[in-house]
Amino acid sequence: MVDRKKETIRPRPKSPADLRIDPRNAQVAFTTLFNSVSDTALIYGGDGIILAVNPAGEALLEWDVDKLTGRHIKEVLGNSEDHILCSGRDKLTKGDFEVESYLVSSSGGRIDVEARLKLVEFGGGSCVLLIARVKREREIIAWQSDPLRHTIDSLAYPFAVIDVNDYSIVVANSGGKAMGLDQGAKCYGALYNRDKPCDTKKTKCLVETIRQTGRPFACEYTQRAVKPDGNRYKIYGYPVFDPDGNVAQIISYILNVTSQRRAEESLLESEECFRNLMDYLPGVSIQGYSTDGTVRYWNKASQEVYGYTAGEAIGRNLAELIIPASILPLFKKGLKIGKKATESGELMPSGELALKHKDGSDVPVYSIHTVVCLEGKENLMFCIDVDLSERKRIEEQLRVSEERLRTLFENAPVGLYRSTPEGEVLMSNPAMIKMLGYESFEDLKKINIISDGYEEGSSRREFLDLIEKQGEVDGFRSTWLKKNGDVLEIEEISRAIRGPDGRTKYYEGIVRDITLKSQLEKELIKASKLESIGLLAGGIAHDFNNLLAALVINLWSAKRCRDDPEEVKRLIEDSERITKRAKDLTGQLLTFSKGGAPVKKQTSITAIVTDTISLSLGGSNTRCELRVSEDLWTVEADEGQLGQVFSNLLINAGQAMPEGGIVMVEIKNQRVGQGRAVSVSPGDYVRVSVQDAGHGIPEKSLSRIFDPYFTTKQTGSGLGLTTAYSIVKKHGGDISVENNDVKGATFHVLLPASKKKNNRAGRKAEAAIEPQSGMLKILVMDDEQFYRNSLKRILAEMGHLVSAVAEGRQAIELYDEAVDSGREFDIVIMDLTIPGGMGGVQTIAALRQRYPQVRAIVSSGYYDDPVMADYASYGFSGVLAKPFSIENLVREINRIAREE
Repeated sequence: MVDRKKETIRPRPKSPADLRIDPRNAQVAFTTLFNSVSDTALIYGGDGIILAVNPAGEALLEWDVDKLTGRHIKEVLGNSEDHILCSGRDKLTKGDFEVESYLVSSSGGRIDVEARLKLVEFGGGSCVLLIARVKREREIIAWQSDPLRHTIDSLAYPFAVIDVNDYSIVVANSGGKAMGLDQGAKCYGALYNRDKPCDTKKTKCLVETIRQTGRPFACEYTQRAVKPDGNRYKIYGYPVFDPDGNVAQIISYILNVTSQRRAEESLLESEECFRNLMDYLPGVSIQGYSTDGTVRYWNKASQEVYGYTAGEAIGRNLAELIIPASILPLFKKGLKIGKKATESGELMPSGELALKHKDGSDVPVYSIHTVVCLEGKENLMFCIDVDLSERKRIEEQLRVSEERLRTLFENAPVGLYRSTPEGEVLMSNPAMIKMLGYESFEDLKKINIISDGYEEGSSRREFLDLIEKQGEVDGFRSTWLKKNGDVLEIEEISRAIRGPDGRTKYYEGIVRDITLKSQLEKELIKASKLESIGLLAGGIAHDFNNLLAALVINLWSAKRCRDDPEEVKRLIEDSERITKRAKDLTGQLLTFSKGGAPVKKQTSITAIVTDTISLSLGGSNTRCELRVSEDLWTVEADEGQLGQVFSNLLINAGQAMPEGGIVMVEIKNQRVGQGRAVSVSPGDYVRVSVQDAGHGIPEKSLSRIFDPYFTTKQTGSGLGLTTAYSIVKKHGGDISVENNDVKGATFHVLLPASKKKNNRAGRKAEAAIEPQSGMLKILVMDDEQFYRNSLKRILAEMGHLVSAVAEGRQAIELYDEAVDSGREFDIVIMDLTIPGGMGGVQTIAALRQRYPQVRAIVSSGYYDDPVMADYASYGFSGVLAKPFSIENLVREINRIAREE
């Protein structure tokens, strides 16, 4: 092993290319570079014994310098027997040697590196200089996995944060931990092997000194606790202040200054090592030149960057080699500044330049210019150029890519936009501008998407709710307004772009004009609906003819049996049931075709379901079990329409069990909250569940069970559940179906609970058909003479004084005469629609203008007319849907007569 204390530097032959640096200055420069270079640097002798290692190598290999020097190169360098040892040194005599290998850390870990080796003169003998760089892929992976940890742990020196209050280590990197600076340990114990803080009278304590002065401080020491190796260390401390201005923590790092101290004493480093380090800085061109521009130094990277070898460059003027004519004046100015410089340092501001390659092409570089002032000698200038060619190539690729994206953006056939949540338009392509009818982006930017873009504010609110909740919307449809006010139907795919704080910065999306497509869809729906109406009407016409046939037979039989009062009564009651069935059929047609707005009143679901059970399951081999919760809420509903819903569900349940069985019907209260999987608003509802024990519904059919014409039966139109769905939705409720766990299926109907006070008298209390208010003066207005006369006769038989007219003007005249005579009408029953005359709405409006106290009942066969569903808003006091029963007529008259 070479004795490092006795090492000498063999002087090399002088040459014109020699930098002529004083060996003492070269020694200092080499020491600084050797210890500061970020790559691992090792020097070992011909016998393979390691003579020197830089701090980066110590940190990477996790070896202290004194523990590593003196070891054989085989212990730290993989594959060394193949090409590194003295037996293979003949390979190095021909020049540099590059190889991919790996280093072995003190813990046995493998570190893949790219190594460059060269024979150098060191310590009076021929040695090998090895510079190893960790493969870039490993650095990238480490950096991406944990940037902060990488940053701290990659520091070449031990690093720690010390709490001034209790001297404890708060944070330490891997280098610090290797020296015993573990988190929670006391600094005086880790560094000095003491059991209490240092005595400031005898020793300058780093913590106490900084606490008292509030200024940075540094001191040297010899480690005695962990790994006592006799090395000298210098610890630097910097204060961290709390909000009150007091020192709270100290940031410190530790340098192993043993090598520097030894270097200062023995000048071990040589000019040759300095030159090799300069040569092997990868990717950085370094040129040294005199104040007249003559090249004195040219490293290997300069050949890679500019194409000239060192032999071609040294001795020539730098302006002839790489300085283009455009910056020649600047170069000459720099030479003058460098010649007059009196202190070493930066010569000119660094920056990007385009220099010249040997082949004449431009070489983009980031150039740094420095001057070294040597006492008694000509100033020496250095130019350090970082090749930017790869970066420029990537930038050009990015520019081309951005240009392609811009072209795609500008020429896309669909609208592309970006807007803030507040509605400000940030970006829009030409297709979007044209779609909305604007002249330019500046013109479009003036509007606010929220207030000016959407036809309906509800669509914008729905869009915001969805995109904020889900982060994106796909296929969202809404209507926008063009600049000229025309409505534009659009479909968009958009997403929310959020910032680091999670808040939405802007929305960006793709918009497609589907106005024409929507119109075609509506035409198809209209055609499909007309077809469905035809199918439904055909079935109803068939049933209606059967009912009319039965009614004709009953009337004929009643005439022949006029001497048998009991038989006549039975035939009349049977005819009444037939007409009720006919009314339900026409109601089904109106409900399916035009929506059939329900005529609601407060009622009990239990009563409707009970009546429906007896009618729908009577005579079948199916039995029904009814479960009703106590204190059941009432609902506001159309009894006839809901009866049709439950009739369809019960009939379906019975048909699902052809061999008979039990249908379970459960009625109970239910509160629906936010987030429930139903399409109703949160609130109070009454739920009716109809459960059968059949074979259930195929899973693939569940989503289509309410579609028109869809049926799982061998026979049937597939309109029963569609009609039920329409009725429930018109009542503000929801209907759904699910297969049971064991067998069968269950339909659930949700109906909003009534907010009105519950009328516990029930329907039976109102079922009396005799007048309860004595004789009333009633005016009947209807254009159908047969109906008008029949109603007049029935009311007269009940003891009322009745007048009848055909249309509204006659009704107003007759009402005026009655008022003039001092006996105005108590109730007016008027038809809603009078062909060729004044109908009910116009008539009641005219009468209430003259006589605000007038009380009128509107009557019509048009169930879907909004007046029938909301009669009070039009000035009426009651409603009768044709055909109505005598019970309903008497009930409505009695109710109005009681309301004085």
